[in-house]
Amino acid sequence: MHTKIGGDTIEFTSGKNFPKPVQFLHAGVRSAPMMGDGSWPMLARPADVEDGDTVEFDEKNVRADLRARMAKRALFRGVMQRQGGHFHYVVTFEAHGADPAFSMEGELIFGEANKAFDLATDMQGWHIFRDDVLIKTIPLGQPVPLSAVLSEIGRQKE
Repeated sequence: MHTKIGGDTIEFTSGKNFPKPVQFLHAGVRSAPMMGDGSWPMLARPADVEDGDTVEFDEKNVRADLRARMAKRALFRGVMQRQGGHFHYVVTFEAHGADPAFSMEGELIFGEANKAFDLATDMQGWHIFRDDVLIKTIPLGQPVPLSAVLSEIGRQKE
């Protein structure tokens, strides 16, 4: 999670060995479905898939210019079903070179954004970074709400 305070980027990580924010840089790319970036001609708009429809897809559904730039010629196939603003998908990637076969399952949801991050979230044990430099780790032992952490960081900047 990250936020801006003044001109600084403040980021929070959790985990052993003080993981730096840069270690999470491509986490979304690794875990998000490839159709989520709007580069699929068949999904130019959510309404292009009718409610209740099930659609099969494979690597040929990626826009031609992106497919040509793919470093590896990824082979995959999957199925997606629409129910209202929810698109449930399952996709399986074939093994390629040293990369093993794997599959992903998930959901794209179109609609109103979820609620804002809860400022009462307990931050015990989280690591705080300012512009990729570790500032501190919130000690364990008593709850520390995110609002208090942000307030403290803001005061340190003044």
